[in-house]
Amino acid sequence: TNGTVYDLNGLKNDDIDYKIQTAGGIVYFNICRNALISCKGNSGAVTYNSNLVGDNCAQLAGNNTVTSSFFLIEDTAREKSALRMKLPEGDLCSSDTSKKYKTTIDFTCDEEADSPIISTP
Repeated sequence: TNGTVYDLNGLKNDDIDYKIQTAGGIVYFNICRNALISCKGNSGAVTYNSNLVGDNCAQLAGNNTVTSSFFLIEDTAREKSALRMKLPEGDLCSSDTSKKYKTTIDFTCDEEADSPIISTP
């Protein structure tokens, strides 16, 4: 990403995962480590637990040691940039087993924030 170094270690959380509530369940994730919540005994950087009864979870990204891709996204209209992290190697998709889940996380800097703010698009 154009020679700039981004240190995300400050976002690593050893005590609790970040989480996003969706209409269908909860997405748990962590930065620079696997999520603390696992799925079917498998750990990965991102886990989804469905609201449905039963064994309804999926790893949306592979182990945090899997190579991640990083890209710098420029938003010239808002004069901001974001660091985009793509995490591959999730579980096979139930709707199309020829594909695997993958996760994309965008990081933007908010110099006024006291702690990380999690938002969805």
